[in-house]
Amino acid sequence: MSMTVEVSDEILKTISTINEDVLQGLIEIGAKCMRTEQALAIFKEGKISIWRASRIAGLPLRDMIAYASARGFEPSYDDEMVAEELG
Repeated sequence: MSMTVEVSDEILKTISTINEDVLQGLIEIGAKCMRTEQALAIFKEGKISIWRASRIAGLPLRDMIAYASARGFEPSYDDEMVAEELG
């Protein structure tokens, strides 16, 4: 699949010197960060569990918990949530 995107002259100057494979990797990293931030935002709103947020982000639960904690948000757990997550 291909896509056309407009970027600033500054970004164009930077990416014009980057290998295509490296640029593809940067885009993939950016997309994963975006999914993770979006999942964390939905979690903070209380609409999904931290487990569901980790699935949306494509991260292991442990990594999502660490990611949330690094942003100053400590997920809380109770027995009901644990039972629900474990099915």
